[in-house]
Amino acid sequence: MAAKRRFGLGAVVVSVVPETFRWALAGQGAIYASFWNRLLAAATPAAPVAATWRVATAWPKAQMPMALQLEAGAFPIAPPTVRALAGGPTVALPLRQDPRLPEWSTAVFWPAAAGWHQVQGPGKTSYSFYVFGPDDWQGPAAQQRQLAAAQRAAAAPARHPPQPTRCGSPGQRAGFSACSCLPRGTCG
Repeated sequence: MAAKRRFGLGAVVVSVVPETFRWALAGQGAIYASFWNRLLAAATPAAPVAATWRVATAWPKAQMPMALQLEAGAFPIAPPTVRALAGGPTVALPLRQDPRLPEWSTAVFWPAAAGWHQVQGPGKTSYSFYVFGPDDWQGPAAQQRQLAAAQRAAAAPARHPPQPTRCGSPGQRAGFSACSCLPRGTCG
């Protein structure tokens, strides 16, 4: 009778029942209400069962910012914390809630050292992730830099090399010392 599919930030629910208003007009209000309750419940996203973390930065490295994303049913009251498993200080993660999807929050973390790290919170949720050293995974980093340079070059306006002008042209003043005539009558 109905189908649901996630689309963009929401969901699309389609029903093949052409005229549900007839149920309400025929005195079958309970059937009408039940149908629409089920249809709208199918369109409503289910709340996550437990909070889950994921690393949103490819190849996180020490001394570089990385993004951690939290998906939870509600915004945490106390900020989650992160620490290196090899030792070191525990750091509170300030979260920024996504205005379009309130169940998603993002934190930026600057790991001080390479190795395993662990996020604690909200509640008893914990998540471990690895931070690479500055010399690890040079290939993907170089590929990302090359791609960024190519995109920048493609977006930059085309530069045309300066065209030589003829000596004595209206743009050149007679006796101007910066214009020196070359063999074919062009200025250098």
